[in-house]
Amino acid sequence: MNAQGQKLYNGQVPATNTAVYTAVHRTKITYIVAVNTSVTARTLKLWHGDTDDEDVILPATSVDASGGKAEFDGELWIEKGEVLYAVAAAATALTLSIFGEVYT
Repeated sequence: MNAQGQKLYNGQVPATNTAVYTAVHRTKITYIVAVNTSVTARTLKLWHGDTDDEDVILPATSVDASGGKAEFDGELWIEKGEVLYAVAAAATALTLSIFGEVYT
């Protein structure tokens, strides 16, 4: 485990409002980072729970080209069965990593 916690998810950001991580136990999310591998900027939005604006973790954000990052560094508790969602302008360009701790 690193300073951000254990890696809970690592993969491409989906192109639609798609679940990227579903909590199987109560979970504390401590760090989320998306890295852009495209030569043009991409847009990313992250949220949890429901797909409305009240649950936004990261509002629609432009991620710089060629290694640009969008990050959430804080503390977000999600309960068993709750979901983290993501949407990106071009899914294959953004790699998303989620770190935290799982409580049983």
